[in-house]
Formats: sequence, C-alpha cells, structure tokens
Amino acid sequence: MRVSFLINVGSRRVKTLLGGEKTVRCHYLRDWSGTEVPAYLIFPPIDQMTAAAYVAEAGHPVQLVDGNVERFTDAQLVRRAVDFAPDWVVLSSGWESQAADLAFARLVKERVPGCRIAMSGPNATHDPAAFLGDGAVDTVILGELEGGLRGILAGDSDDNCAVRDSDGRTILGRRTLIDDLDSLPFPARHLVPNAKYRLPFARKNPVTSVLASRGCPHSRCVFCVGNLYSLGRIRHRSADNVLAELEELAVRYRIPEFMFRDQCFAGDRAIAERICEGMIARGLGLFWRASIRVDRVDRDFLRLMRRAGCHLVSFGFESPFQDVLDRNAKGITLEQSRQAAGWAREAGMETSGGFMLALDGDRPDAYKRMLSFAKELELDYPQFNITTVFPSTELAAAVAPSDAPDSRYGAGCPFNDAQVDVRTLRRQLFQLYFRFYFRPGYLVKRLRRIGSLDDALRLVRTAWAVFVYPLYYGKES
Repeated sequence: MRVSFLINVGSRRVKTLLGGEKTVRCHYLRDWSGTEVPAYLIFPPIDQMTAAAYVAEAGHPVQLVDGNVERFTDAQLVRRAVDFAPDWVVLSSGWESQAADLAFARLVKERVPGCRIAMSGPNATHDPAAFLGDGAVDTVILGELEGGLRGILAGDSDDNCAVRDSDGRTILGRRTLIDDLDSLPFPARHLVPNAKYRLPFARKNPVTSVLASRGCPHSRCVFCVGNLYSLGRIRHRSADNVLAELEELAVRYRIPEFMFRDQCFAGDRAIAERICEGMIARGLGLFWRASIRVDRVDRDFLRLMRRAGCHLVSFGFESPFQDVLDRNAKGITLEQSRQAAGWAREAGMETSGGFMLALDGDRPDAYKRMLSFAKELELDYPQFNITTVFPSTELAAAVAPSDAPDSRYGAGCPFNDAQVDVRTLRRQLFQLYFRFYFRPGYLVKRLRRIGSLDDALRLVRTAWAVFVYPLYYGKES
C-alpha cells in the first residue's frame, strides 16, 4: 500500500493597516492545535514526519510533501501525488482552513486515480461529519495519526477513524492512544527539505521540531483544544529515546537547533532533567527552546536547561488577574509567573510569554494591566492575542450560541462588566504591541545585545515576527 502525506498551502484576503487589500499566505499548524501562524513561520510538520516513519516501518512506500515550505501550489502538490500513485492520501486540516482543505481534497480525488483520502486535524476530530458529506474524504482520522493509520494499513479496524455508512450516517470508531511513545520511530526527516525550515527566533538555522511528550500535565484550561487529541492524558518518551533522536539531529542531519513542540516541556520533571543532563554529557552543542508552565520550573531547573543549550523559554501567562486565571482553570498564580520569568532571566535565557485578551471574566481595560505586567516581567518577546473560542472546549460551551464569536477572534467571550467588540479588541492589541516594543528602553536593550551581523539579522526577523506582521496584516476583509 502506497501512502502520500500532502500539506497544502493556505491563504486569506486581508485589509492592511496602511490601506488596501492583500492576499496573505497562511501556514496552518497541521497538528493538535490546528491554528494559523504567518506564512514565514514554517514549522516542520512533526506529526506527519512521525506518521510517515510509522508507515515506512510497517513496510509501505511513503511520500511526504510539505507544500508550505516548498511554496507549492495545489496543482503542483497534486502533480507530485500523481507521480507517486498512492493508494491513500493523508491530508490534515485546521480550524480556519476547512473550506480550502475540502476543496483540495476534491481536487486530489479528481486528479489522482483510484486513491482514497484520509483527513485529520482537530476540527475534523471534533466534527468528522462535516468532512464526510460529499464523498471526497473517505475516512477521518480521530486524534493522533498513528492510531487511525494502524487500521488503515491493516485494513481490518476502524479504531480512531470515522466513516460514513451506506445510509449516510457517520460511524465513529473507538478512540485509543499510543501509550508507549518509545515504540514509535523517529520522524522521517529525510522526506522533507530540512534546510528550508528557518525561524526568526532561532540562534542557528535551520530548525526542526522534537516531541518529548504528547498531552499536557494540566489539561484543564477551559480555552485549550489539546484534549481533543490527548483525551486529557499525557504520555512521555524516555530520556534515552529523546537523546538518541537529538544525537541523530546533530550527527546525521547536522541540524543545529530544535524546538520542543510539547504542550509543556517538563510535564515529567525527572525525565526533563535527564534529557538536559544527557545533552550536556554528550556534548551535542544544540540550541533549543521550549514552552513550559510556570508551575513546573524553579531556579535550578532553568539553569540546567540553559547549560543544556536552551536559549529561549516560553510561558503561558495568559492574564494579569488572578481571578481570571482561576475562572479559566489555568492553575497558576501571578507570583509563580513572576518567579519563573525572573529565574529564566537570571539563567541567561530570553523569555517569551503568551497573553490572551478577552478571556472569560476579563475587564474591558485589561490590556492596560496586561501591558504593565509584561513590563514588570521584563519579557523579551511577549505575544498578545485575542482569545479564540474553539469548538469542543469548555469555554465554547460557556458562551451562548447567540453570542458565539466568529472562528477567528472570539468576540462572544464575555467580560464581567461589558461586551467589547472585535474592533475595540484589535485597537487594544495594537496598543499593546506598540507600547511594549517601541519603548526607548526596550529598543536600547535590544540594540545593546547586537554583537554580530547574525545578531542584527535575528533581531530584524524577530521584530517582523512578533510585531510588524501581526499588525500590518491583522485585519480581515
């Protein structure tokens, strides 16, 4: 059985802040999150690379074509599939790309004779019937790719899949998870153009992705979609297994930097410490970054991460108000946020942090306190976002249907005191970015850190990533 993984390119029409309209290429993360990031942030497709290796290990010819990083049109992607002549084509969808992904599925079905199509993604997992209606998609893979592929390859199981029966009913298979992540092969990086994955925050490009765990140790935030894939559980690879993959990065592929794409690095603190210690002992010399919860770190652990090569750590602060954090079941305190940011800075790492405007229970002027809190934490790259109310989350269930937001901006998420519309939230978002990043003190601090041409170029790339692009292309038509 020949299996082809195709990743199609997205785009949307926007009004720019300088007037006029522009079609902007979009990169949808084809993983558990399914969210959009700007087209220049092309993350390596870690889920598809691992699934492709899983298919190959089972003895089947496999193809993986990342149309995002290759900048292929849909027609070019289809031509690659025609040449490969697959029995199955595996596509992945995102929350905002569903219409385009279904159109692409129909194109593949039309042009690739005899192939069957499997669709994955959080939105497909949430509502498989929406993908099975017109016959272009034969199967929806529910959750993690390998679970559904196991039955597809064997031809005798519908576990982790949804199909439509002869009466037009959607039949859901049993959901299971892969508990032993060490049993999975390392991602098939030889199937993608590794040199093309270049990110603005990187110390050394190119960059790849690594997963040390699946799921989140907290799994209770009311706005998070992660439980769709992980079913509220977290599973970990062993430290030795992760270190063997990192050694492969350094020796076989000569990739100098990676990012842990875990929802939370150090979900198991002991495993995370062994990974860091192993990187130091083996002298791999890799740069890396990770996202981690503020309640999972202390001063010693962050120093260990830094010695192991971590140069940037990202925290989910979300809100500057304790009652909002509690109402949204974030499970952290403001003091933990202060400590984590301070310890990371002391360890010599750059810090990034996510904030969410219009979380349930927020205030209309929350952005003012958010700006003050980001300054207080002395962050290098805060990222401010407007809350998106994703289907399947507890937050979506709390928002009345009549108040439901559009798919992008979460305008139906109520404040305690008043409803604030999307236009107001966008203005607040602009003020947050401008007032943080254009402070004289911040600009001087960034300029003082420039010690080489590479440092200067990295600063320009990062500025574009965290400020210019989101604001310039931040308005939809």
